[in-house]
Amino acid sequence: FGFRMGLPVFYYESEAGTMADAAKAGYGSERFKTLTKLKSQIALQILRMGYDVIWTDTDIVWYQNPLPLLTAMKSDIVVQSNA
Repeated sequence: FGFRMGLPVFYYESEAGTMADAAKAGYGSERFKTLTKLKSQIALQILRMGYDVIWTDTDIVWYQNPLPLLTAMKSDIVVQSNA
């Protein structure tokens, strides 16, 4: 969908499996941990390519474009906590 809309898309294929495999493996299992660590490794690869990264969970809904607020913060990293 993103590609068809003209958005930059990064596709990463892993021999370790998919996030769906991680869910099937069970929370906290070694396979789950291996697959979830891939997220940070992929984000790092994208950053090294010179792109910016917004890392958000799939159950998050953006009601408006977050970029103006994020770029106004003049920070290298912004973190939101559910705690």
